[in-house]
Amino acid sequence: MPQRAATAAGTAAAAARQALPLGERLGAITGLDLARGLRNVAGSETLLERALRRFAAAYGSGVPALDQFATDAERREARRASHSLRGACSTIGAVPLASALESFERALDAPQDITTLHDHHLRVAGELGDFLQELRIFLGDADGAVQ
Repeated sequence: MPQRAATAAGTAAAAARQALPLGERLGAITGLDLARGLRNVAGSETLLERALRRFAAAYGSGVPALDQFATDAERREARRASHSLRGACSTIGAVPLASALESFERALDAPQDITTLHDHHLRVAGELGDFLQELRIFLGDADGAVQ
């Protein structure tokens, strides 16, 4: 019975968030520089929302290439994937995540031990997970799956 009450409360909270104007919902996304994101879509909140939905769809399951960096070939692939994700982050205004990715790319380019790379990877994985959770909330998915 308590689980049902918690689910009902979560659904009600998600519905209340969805009732807010789009600009307010966008402004509530932690990790999103709203001004930067809007600047990249000619000030259109609707276009930014669409871009955020596409980002969530593209990266909602993570980026497996970022998880492998033991060999030179894996480092090159991780750097390519990081750079691609960083470009997407810059476009939508996900500044903290873009910054973490930039640091990870620099670490991949330099002679680093695996422990240092792992530390950078953990920061990226945490930032990505946190931002995706914020998008799940924005998209109104109280159950945690990106729509």
